[in-house]
Amino acid sequence: MDEFVGMAGVPLIVALIEGVKRVAPELSPRWYPVIAVAVGMTLNLSGIYVVAGAGPVAAGNAMLAGLAAGLAAVGLYSGTKAAVLDR
Repeated sequence: MDEFVGMAGVPLIVALIEGVKRVAPELSPRWYPVIAVAVGMTLNLSGIYVVAGAGPVAAGNAMLAGLAAGLAAVGLYSGTKAAVLDR
């Protein structure tokens, strides 16, 4: 269940990073992957605590799922950008 929640959050993470880009245009693009991973981990940890009342093992699994979701969001964004811009 944790992994499903993590992967379902990928489009939300992409949308939140796009919002960060619009709110703080002076922020260097090198920080976007870091923010995406942090948002993914935060979403998964908060989700597991709300839904299941997590113990240490569930929290660890949620952190790993959040890391995967954040990295997937970064890959989705860069892959789409490369396809659209024909890089």
